[in-house]
Amino acid sequence: ISETIYSGQGDRIVPAEKWAEVLGSKKQTLQGGDSFGDRALLQKNTLRTASCIAAEKTEMMVLSQADFKKLFAKDSNEVEGFERVAELLQIDSGARSKNQLDELAQLLTKTSSFFQTLDPGLHYDICQAASYKRLQSNDVVFVQGEVGDAFYVVLRGTLSLHIKGTPGLPPPKKEAKEPQPGEEGLEEEPEDLTEVYGPCISVLSGGQSFGELALLHGMPRTGTVLCQDESELLVLWKANYDEILQTSQARELERQVAFLRNLPNLDKLSTGRLMRIAYCFQLKELSRGYTLLQEGRTSEKGHVYVYIVKEGAIKMVRRTNMKK
Repeated sequence: ISETIYSGQGDRIVPAEKWAEVLGSKKQTLQGGDSFGDRALLQKNTLRTASCIAAEKTEMMVLSQADFKKLFAKDSNEVEGFERVAELLQIDSGARSKNQLDELAQLLTKTSSFFQTLDPGLHYDICQAASYKRLQSNDVVFVQGEVGDAFYVVLRGTLSLHIKGTPGLPPPKKEAKEPQPGEEGLEEEPEDLTEVYGPCISVLSGGQSFGELALLHGMPRTGTVLCQDESELLVLWKANYDEILQTSQARELERQVAFLRNLPNLDKLSTGRLMRIAYCFQLKELSRGYTLLQEGRTSEKGHVYVYIVKEGAIKMVRRTNMKK
């Protein structure tokens, strides 16, 4: 449970003599607008790091962990058919059959926004390279500032994203405190993870993905991801993704070169020259009825292009002056 003080005030470990021996010395005074207990929202079964006593008549707004998840998490914390997805991912990547890979791709495409934006031609290779990871409550997936080397899709569980200080840089290190007189030999206070990693920015659950910047740019992690409860993840390592993408790009280049070689006046050119020409072309898809060029007007955005119809058909029309 997390609380926000509406009126009144409270002490985090009150200084009253009768409480000092049991609860310790005063650490902080909380007043209207202050909040505390947020760690309980983010991790299960964690010990409180301090005691709180009302110093006077106090009113508080209280938010339970269950309500917090309903407000900020998705309706379901697991991917549809996640048990089957987990089962397929635990098969050695080299031993997955074509039918199993097709099934895995179909399941992930239904629920993962990352897979929905991918070129369908990459689904098979990515499902072959993906691996499975199970983590426990309070486990750290990665820490802010680390070099990204993997991308994740949440199959089951709830995770929290934290950012502290400047995104992309390691969280500021907590300074070690010298023990005060009388504190020698006392058990160290449990670590407050929100103090170490920063406040919770987002809650992740089934079907959501994170860490994609590591795949695309190899950037340092912009935040820290913690498991709120037992979680199961699909993992795609950057090395595998790079290899898949490079292979895909090579295949596409081969298809473009083969297409250009079948065009008049280009069939005599060398493969190397056709490859350079292919790099200069951009693929453009037109819907039915789209006007690409209009008679009497300059070219698109002032640029002059040469167009080659790869698939489909283009209708060319011209105005004619009809004499009476």
